[in-house]
Amino acid sequence: MRKLSVFSVLVAGPVVALTFLAAPGFSAELPTGASMADGKALFLENKCDKCHSVTSKGVEAAKPDKAVDLSTVSGDADFLAKFLKKEATKAVDGKDVKHKKKWGGSDEDLSAIIGWLKG
Repeated sequence: MRKLSVFSVLVAGPVVALTFLAAPGFSAELPTGASMADGKALFLENKCDKCHSVTSKGVEAAKPDKAVDLSTVSGDADFLAKFLKKEATKAVDGKDVKHKKKWGGSDEDLSAIIGWLKG
């Protein structure tokens, strides 16, 4: 069995990672570990908890009796981002609806919130 030098591991590792990142279908919008950790703070900062709770992560809505719990949010991140930007609709009780409030923040912040919700 051939032994790899430390140098070849240090060089090959990043090359393999860059090859993966450049692969078709990779989304540059995927949140990093740090931005995912900020997802909860951004969720609260943007007052998403006025209408939504995330009970699985300890977030209660301001009006819990009318809140939509996002603990089991599903769908791919691209669809969720478009829905929150009012660029896409989803079917609710046989009607196509848009999110009540259009996202007004950065794509990076939105990505962090979605990553936190789905994580």
